[in-house]
Amino acid sequence: MKKSINNFKICILNNTKKSSTLIYDNLKSYGYDCSNFDDIELFNKYISEHTLDMIIFNSDKATDIEEYMIKGIQEISDANIIFLTSQIDLSIKDKFLKLNLLDYKIKMSNILTILSEINSLIKKLILNTRETILVIKKDTSTRRQIETLLKLRHYNIIIASTGSQGWKAIDKAKDLSLIILDLNLNDMDSLEIIDKTKRSFTHNIPVIALTVQYNPIALQQNISNGLSDLIKVPIINEEFNLKIDLWIDNIRQKRELREHQAKLEESLNGFQALANATIEGLIMFDNNICVDANDASLKLFKYNTKDELIGKNILTIVPESLSSYDKQELLKNDVDHEFEIDMIKQDGEIFPTQIKERNININNRQIKIIAILDLTDIKRKEDMLHQQSKLASMGEMMQNIAHQWRQPLSAISIAASGIKLNQELGILDEEDMLEQLDDIVERTEFLSTTISDFQNFLKQNQPRDEFYLKASIEKVLKLINANISAEDILIVQKYEEDFILYGIANEFVQSLLNIINNAKDAMVLNNIKDRIIKIEAKRVKENVELTIHDSANGIPKDIIEKIFEPYFTTKHQSQGTGLGLYMTYQMIVDKMNGKIEVVNKKFKYEENEYFGAEFKLILPLQM
Repeated sequence: MKKSINNFKICILNNTKKSSTLIYDNLKSYGYDCSNFDDIELFNKYISEHTLDMIIFNSDKATDIEEYMIKGIQEISDANIIFLTSQIDLSIKDKFLKLNLLDYKIKMSNILTILSEINSLIKKLILNTRETILVIKKDTSTRRQIETLLKLRHYNIIIASTGSQGWKAIDKAKDLSLIILDLNLNDMDSLEIIDKTKRSFTHNIPVIALTVQYNPIALQQNISNGLSDLIKVPIINEEFNLKIDLWIDNIRQKRELREHQAKLEESLNGFQALANATIEGLIMFDNNICVDANDASLKLFKYNTKDELIGKNILTIVPESLSSYDKQELLKNDVDHEFEIDMIKQDGEIFPTQIKERNININNRQIKIIAILDLTDIKRKEDMLHQQSKLASMGEMMQNIAHQWRQPLSAISIAASGIKLNQELGILDEEDMLEQLDDIVERTEFLSTTISDFQNFLKQNQPRDEFYLKASIEKVLKLINANISAEDILIVQKYEEDFILYGIANEFVQSLLNIINNAKDAMVLNNIKDRIIKIEAKRVKENVELTIHDSANGIPKDIIEKIFEPYFTTKHQSQGTGLGLYMTYQMIVDKMNGKIEVVNKKFKYEENEYFGAEFKLILPLQM
């Protein structure tokens, strides 16, 4: 049966004045199969009837009586013995260790600390059952001493008394952890054994030499040829155990590293097979350094081989002009997210992409995998839709401008005609003339500002940047003020604060314009008496929640889920394209990493209740 904590059997003998279950209770809490005795006769009967892995002999003193009891236990059971005593005398410790005890511990420190050390030792013993050590030693007494020590530590042992026996054991052994080699073999040069070991195994197996005499020249020659360490004979038990344990720990670590690398390589091979079957570019990063990429990504970024991309920082595939915000998002290693971002090919061509980032744990390494979709063709089509939407908006904007210009143009015309008439009649008053000219200049400046606002609205390819929410809403209301006023619509605004957003301010303005214009059209179409548009903004965690609520009696249930689809419109074909809310959705979700939702619900204003559509925009704040 493979040993584990759960089937590791321990028996405790308490040969103390004060009875205690402290050792038993703590070892049970670690998960071991334990039994506890204060009576020596019951203890002896139990260990003679059961196969045990360990016996803990807990005593107040270490005298000839305890030595005699240990020898008696060893006659009954093959279990390892750990002797715990309160007696402080190192000479006695050496005497007891010669009884082939697994360990001898003096209860000077907290007993819980000692039990923790025993727990660690047991775990090591369980692991040692998987390690095989070849011992090649001609001297019988030393060989038996080594065999006893290794058995106490639960190692698997292969014994050879000559070089030729060791040679055959290396041929037969499927796996070896370590070789303990006599440097003074009668039948073979020890260097031949070291050389054979190096040739027989794919990984390095430590070879520890045993020697009676210290010969620096011979030792140096052996080390140069692959010798790992040296132990002098006669062997000191504690020194021997310490060296062997240290080497075995080192071997385990290297083995785990090899297994880890093999698993990682297997995972990478699996990733490559899957990745090369996709049409999207897939790139794998470890700590933002490229470690693998699929064929599609090489084609996408115009690299000829993986070697040209592997080892590069993630920022290599994005232009230097990319905003600091987008760079920070890209560098994050603990968040799964997706967003649009510009990237750069090896030849310098910048192109738009949609990326999905997933962070996964592969063999205890945090790996980031980015899926990249080239949006060049999609953006081209999207721009066409955008232009159609712009043209539709331009028609409404021209109507707004016409409304806004009629009154100022009429006033300018009247003022100019008055000045001319007074001049012809010879009654022109200079002060009155200057006042009317000032009025003409003021109204002309208003017309010029209206043109500038209209031009800014039509500007293309504006950069992403920070902008204020309130200023954007004011710009929208200014652009459509004439139509809003003409239709007798009341705008109600409420803001917790003036929030800062990040994106393309002009596109955000168009998004709001589409929503508010739809609300206006719905109220006019439905002949709503009390026409109200309520705009509110508040902070919700790291986002701003902007709601635009109208009193137009809501969107019919059978179409409310379709309003963000392209070309869907409830207007007559001569009145709308159906692109307004579709473009709004694209701008809010894809361009600003936000969300947009719509529901029909009631709201209150000045103690009166109204019903209509509520558009909710959830946008990330620029912190």
